[in-house]
Amino acid sequence: MKRWYWLIPLLLAIGVYAPAPWGELVWDDPLVLQKQMLAFRSIGDAFFPPAGIFQWSNDYYRPVVILSYMLDIGLYGNAKVAGLHISNVLYHVVTTFFVWSLARRLFAHLPNGSFGALMAAAVFAVHPIHTESVSWITGRSDVLATLFFVPCVTLSLLWRDTGARWTLALGALLYMLALLSKEVAVAALAVVPAAMLLAPARDGQRRHAVSTENANDLSARPPFAFRENIVMWVTTAVVFLGVTGLYLLLRHTDGIAYGDSLHAPWLEYIARFEKSVAYYLVKVVVPWPQSNHVAWESAPGSLVTNAVFLIAIGLVISGFSFWRRHRDGLLLFVLVWFGATLAPSIAVAVRHISGTPLAERYLYLPSVALALLLGFACCQLYFIKWSRLAAWVVAALIVAYSVGTVRRGIVWTSNLSLWTDTTAKVPGHGQPWSLLGIAYMEAHDYPRALDAFRHAIKGENSAAGRSYAKRNMAVIYHYQKDLRRAEEFYSAALDETPDNPEALYGLGVIYMTQAQKMEKEGGRRALIDSKLAGAVIDFKSALRLNPFHSPARWGLVTVLAHQGERYEREGLTAQARAHYRSALSEIEKLMAQDPAFQSRDDVRSKRAGLRSALQRLAG
Repeated sequence: MKRWYWLIPLLLAIGVYAPAPWGELVWDDPLVLQKQMLAFRSIGDAFFPPAGIFQWSNDYYRPVVILSYMLDIGLYGNAKVAGLHISNVLYHVVTTFFVWSLARRLFAHLPNGSFGALMAAAVFAVHPIHTESVSWITGRSDVLATLFFVPCVTLSLLWRDTGARWTLALGALLYMLALLSKEVAVAALAVVPAAMLLAPARDGQRRHAVSTENANDLSARPPFAFRENIVMWVTTAVVFLGVTGLYLLLRHTDGIAYGDSLHAPWLEYIARFEKSVAYYLVKVVVPWPQSNHVAWESAPGSLVTNAVFLIAIGLVISGFSFWRRHRDGLLLFVLVWFGATLAPSIAVAVRHISGTPLAERYLYLPSVALALLLGFACCQLYFIKWSRLAAWVVAALIVAYSVGTVRRGIVWTSNLSLWTDTTAKVPGHGQPWSLLGIAYMEAHDYPRALDAFRHAIKGENSAAGRSYAKRNMAVIYHYQKDLRRAEEFYSAALDETPDNPEALYGLGVIYMTQAQKMEKEGGRRALIDSKLAGAVIDFKSALRLNPFHSPARWGLVTVLAHQGERYEREGLTAQARAHYRSALSEIEKLMAQDPAFQSRDDVRSKRAGLRSALQRLAG
């Protein structure tokens, strides 16, 4: 094949994700990029996150992902959203290149190995199951982990074949970066030794890549030299286990993921295991229909599950048989890759240790195995008669995958299209309805938003999910200046979960607004003071739950300054000075935490006014 053919998968990867840069922030993107990232001001913060980050789990430790966000935010400026999407696509393109490089190395002993590597990389480039990881900005953790994981495996083969120490050192560094991107990279502890044991050695490729006449001649195959290279194996084990230990030490957290562990009878664990394995085995080949909210009822039924398990067992038996007959462990290696990289996701499903037990993005790294398997089928030495048919089948699959990825990518370009699609597929689940309601709110379609939130409250949902749906209904009534109903739904949201900072903030705004209205109408002083005091309590409670809640801090500044003005008018100098100082302290925190507030004229004017008031009272 021509030398430039390796560019084809990269161009395919760019082409199928062409809609991505025109996408908006969807799902958790605003939470992560507009709220949580405010807390990360230095490289050290990525490795040792500050305390008090809103909705941040102490068990979430992915500093490389955080550093990638920090780089994008600093690099793209006003084009931040488009730039973040472009970075995701570029990471996927680079990962595709590394998949091609690994496949080229694995298939070097086969006729048309270059063609097989091209097909493998093309399958990986366009697989629709990757859309969630590539088109969703905060889904990039799987992409980054795979970007470092794949060349780590390639370097382990180079270390085995050449003994060059730099390859082991660089491979260990990439393994660490993969771990710091996502925990699933721990699968390298199984995949790397499997690659070193099962992948044909490079020094044997000339002896058996020419014809099929010696395909069954075991003497023509390179031996799997384990005992002769015991030092190499021990060194590899020490280095990779040492990196894993360093990662666990650096991680300094109490767990692996987040969420509530499942407490159920052992039969429930078995059922979850069977359903999750069947779901992923089917989904990696036939990804349709796709949904970013995967319910347990989406898993295959018992008939399909049993059939899938039989096929999986058959593949494992075939892998061992193929290894014994032909001294070629590639098929077995592919199965080890899929099983090892999928195992953490199966544990998540079985133990319910994550907020998302099943998700399409969990297949990003395991899908490399499918790409290698299909590429392997296109350049088979042992069943040459079937290779051409396999190539045509894989080519048709690449076309189908490409169309599916483009269509799915368009769905991911906006919250409205994403959640409209999701609620149509899982209408009984509350969370997608709640997120669809937010999309309608952003489009100022309040009647549809209220209807969506009512579905969210009635559907299968957690107390926290119902709380946020009610809070969002309160926001709509607040926009419509129906303060009575807004206060009613803010309170209802807090009845569901008292630790809802957004509901507390909303109540604080209502109390502040009511106090200001009472003042204009000449209301009773005691009632006005009570409303202002309630606003202060709610704003402080919101900040206790989320210290980086800038609107709540600005609300607190406004109320404290207003109270100071009231005390000053009444001649209570000490109380006025105390409130002015508190307001000035809060505004300094706000401007230090949130650069967007630093540039606001009203914030700078308020700070100048507070300083002037303190000087006036001091005189």
